[in-house]
Amino acid sequence: MIVEERIYTLHPGKLDEFLHLYETIGLPIQQKVLPRMLGFFTSEIGTLNQVVHLWGYDSMEQRTQKRAEMRAYP
Repeated sequence: MIVEERIYTLHPGKLDEFLHLYETIGLPIQQKVLPRMLGFFTSEIGTLNQVVHLWGYDSMEQRTQKRAEMRAYP
């Protein structure tokens, strides 16, 4: 299994807005295309204003194919 970690750093005060937009717009699209989310994290202590996604793929080939499908999604 390949695990891809994506870390997004947001402007201070924008986390709630990002999470709402992601939940209503971004996540439904990703769930249609990508094979499986392994984790989605934010922090209240330590490094703030970050979102971490973990996505699982069976192989690098599958990751390459699925990321291309995401880029092509209308």
